[in-house]
Amino acid sequence: YDGQAVLVVGGGDSALEAAIALAERPGTRVTLSYRSGAFSRIARVSARLLRFYDEIGLLAPDQVDSHSGYRFYTAAQLARLNRITVLKDLGFTLEQIAGLLKAPLDADELRRMLLLRRNDVERSLAQETQRLRQIETRIAQIETEGSFSVDDVVERIFE
Repeated sequence: YDGQAVLVVGGGDSALEAAIALAERPGTRVTLSYRSGAFSRIARVSARLLRFYDEIGLLAPDQVDSHSGYRFYTAAQLARLNRITVLKDLGFTLEQIAGLLKAPLDADELRRMLLLRRNDVERSLAQETQRLRQIETRIAQIETEGSFSVDDVVERIFE
């Protein structure tokens, strides 16, 4: 294997040990690759989500076996998947995430986007807080006035 590129497939200790041993040989380039099921377990996402991300162009498998249809991901792709997950957890849409991943993002740009996202969340929180106050008001009215018809409560909520 000296001077060759080698693809090691697996997720267990033996595949990792083989990859390390091969990587120690001069001029040998080793890529550790995982089938989608193993990759999804390592990344703690579903294989279905990986297929969806591939369909929309967010995270394509490194290789797809033309005979079996098995999809293979490399350990290096974990960083991209992690970035997608973090951005999604911050509330960015998948379309926004796709844009963020296409170009290198500097700290100022990320800060600007996070400030916009924070404003969106604050606005949404204010709306939900107002809705909660309306619900609490209706509950208090029912408790103090005794009986309310369901129609009256529904009409007042949506006024």
